[in-house]
Amino acid sequence: MITTEENFPNDSHCDTLQSEANNELSSQLLSEPLLDQNEVPNDDTSNNSNGDYPSASRLLFFRSIYFLSGLSSATWGRFAVIYYNQVKHLSSEQIGVLQGLLRLMGFVTLPLWGYVADMIQSRKKVYLFCNTMSVVSLLLLSRAQNFLTILCCVIGMASFKSSGVLDAHTLDFLGERHRGMYGTIRMMMAISWGLGAVIMGWITDKYGFDWNFGLFGGMMTTVLLLTAFGLPSKSQKEQERYDNMNRSHNDDGQEEEEEEGIVSSSPQLSTLFASIFRFPVLLWLTEVAVIGSGMSIVETFLFVHMQDDLQSTTTLCGYSVGVTVLLEVPIFHNSKYLLKEWGHDKLFMIAMIAYIIRAFGYTMLTTSTVHWVLALEIFHGITFGCMWIASVDFSARVAPEEWSTTFQSVLSMTMSCIGGGIGPIVGGIVMDHFGVNLIFQAMGVVVLCVALMHLIVWQGFGGGHDAFLSSIVESESE
Repeated sequence: MITTEENFPNDSHCDTLQSEANNELSSQLLSEPLLDQNEVPNDDTSNNSNGDYPSASRLLFFRSIYFLSGLSSATWGRFAVIYYNQVKHLSSEQIGVLQGLLRLMGFVTLPLWGYVADMIQSRKKVYLFCNTMSVVSLLLLSRAQNFLTILCCVIGMASFKSSGVLDAHTLDFLGERHRGMYGTIRMMMAISWGLGAVIMGWITDKYGFDWNFGLFGGMMTTVLLLTAFGLPSKSQKEQERYDNMNRSHNDDGQEEEEEEGIVSSSPQLSTLFASIFRFPVLLWLTEVAVIGSGMSIVETFLFVHMQDDLQSTTTLCGYSVGVTVLLEVPIFHNSKYLLKEWGHDKLFMIAMIAYIIRAFGYTMLTTSTVHWVLALEIFHGITFGCMWIASVDFSARVAPEEWSTTFQSVLSMTMSCIGGGIGPIVGGIVMDHFGVNLIFQAMGVVVLCVALMHLIVWQGFGGGHDAFLSSIVESESE
């Protein structure tokens, strides 16, 4: 079997050996390890670069990974706040610091791991390493006895955040032609997240948090094993870029590569920075950060508000997460249609309007009307679903090919770390001094201002996300 770290020899038979290696790569199921022998295609369908419809077996594999990832996240994700509040008896400010730090550290770690994946041309290795270390850190949290030890465990989890890596590999597999199908894969995480949260709310009320930690460890181990044995070490595009980088050190073949127009040098940071620091891209990232901040405030303090102020049960908290996916699932399922018919600008406006309704709705809840939170949580699916499918597609379109993983990591970093980090830290301080209603009202106003800014740029000046993407297509065709 061909190893992914193999360097092609520097002699006149280089091209012949590479051709033989590619044939052997296809024949030995490296890129389709879950397929039967009679299903193996003639090329590497781990990357759908030729535009053919993605294989059913590989689609099922990616959907399974997303489903299990969402299920494992549901065992802990939103219930972490309840654990800190009810079991460890931390203050709102301490909870805000923990949740904010978990996200803020990703400001460094998410693009770092994306950069590492792009440099070594193996997202799989980065994904496995980071998730293994993150699981160990979370399981150690079950033994933490005070705020300091809890903080150390949270720092451990934050150091190995790499959520953009799996998205980049999925987009690589789908190829440019079928990129719109990403939502049909990502919706599996939404389904399992919702179902898992409902089940875990009941389990936590009945059996306590030991089950949360145990189920998380078991399901994440399953995800890691499936990834280890189900994905090739490199996708086809990663292998091609890796081979080109190796050939760049071959002085004898350098002139031939230049004549053929082969890009064989290592990814250049200047290209990445030039792609990010464009006004339309920065505007998009600003909107993502604001929406991420709003969602993180809800995720951090809604359950505290429901249990401390509105006398809610953990079971109702679980149900509230479950209903968030009622509209999120159909949005992901129809992502290709929505992107084509509505476009990125409309999806972002819908996402922000839904959040504004949700945020101001929380301030009207009382102990007797707390169950209306279920109706309000439906708007989360609209906010996240519309924003995320538009952002992932936008990111894939504006990213240089050699920096595709890093760009998806920048997207995750902006939402989860910049926005998601600042929101809980500031929100925790405000909540301790002024109460929870002011947090939701203030965040609703901030999102409203950003929505108006987007509307002015989009309708008033003919700008917006779709106009920028159209300009990129026009410049590439010239």
